[in-house]
Amino acid sequence: MLKITLCVLALGLAAVSQAAPPVIDNERVTVWDTMNALPPAQHDFVAVSFAKKGKPFFGHKGDVAGADGVRTAVIELKDPSVAPIANTGVYRAGGTLQSTTPDGKSVAVKLKAGDIRFNRRDRAHSELLVGGKPHAIIVELK
Repeated sequence: MLKITLCVLALGLAAVSQAAPPVIDNERVTVWDTMNALPPAQHDFVAVSFAKKGKPFFGHKGDVAGADGVRTAVIELKDPSVAPIANTGVYRAGGTLQSTTPDGKSVAVKLKAGDIRFNRRDRAHSELLVGGKPHAIIVELK
């Protein structure tokens, strides 16, 4: 009985230690919203802790991103050769932005704390705060 209990406990711990699936995974970035340390990174990354305001961390391939018990957005930077200026935003506080394209088309974008968004390149727009007090860390890929 003890062997079965230990086996079940070991399987449970192994399942808990597995990283959650990424919230964004494309040709430029893989992004995790995690409460646990991730396995060593396969690429350089930017980690944005929700607990340490204004202190994003740049890590290198092989470093461990995130920390157990601390909510962290980890943006792993892949190595493709594509044109620049895509960005990933990690929103720490919510609000509403009015996004307007050069041709005058506007849309209200409601954001909440914890949102993670990827914006593809070649998207020209301006943003105007129309509600709340959003706070974001934006990582622009050059």
